[in-house]
Amino acid sequence: RDVVTLVTTTATKNFSAEGVSCEAGDMITMVNGQLKSVSTDSIQVFIDGLSQAPDIEDLENILIFRGANEVVFREEKLRKLIEERFPCMEVNFMESDSKVYNWMAGVL
Repeated sequence: RDVVTLVTTTATKNFSAEGVSCEAGDMITMVNGQLKSVSTDSIQVFIDGLSQAPDIEDLENILIFRGANEVVFREEKLRKLIEERFPCMEVNFMESDSKVYNWMAGVL
């Protein structure tokens, strides 16, 4: 089984691909390397991207790395939203020193 990857970061330039567009400064989530969601909030954009992950209803585990630009208390907000939307998903977090990515995740 393949791991689905997600990264949430800030767009550095205007970009458009496969019907999704962003502007420099927008929060974006890439799923398996493809732009999937755009928002002003890193949690919302992550949830929107996760919802578009391939076979998401069949996936059971997610490990999320919190980047240096996020604060610990936002983990619980993200956990709650994932557990509400995907009640069978086990959610785990780890800290990361990344200053590029707000959230990085592997889902299987």
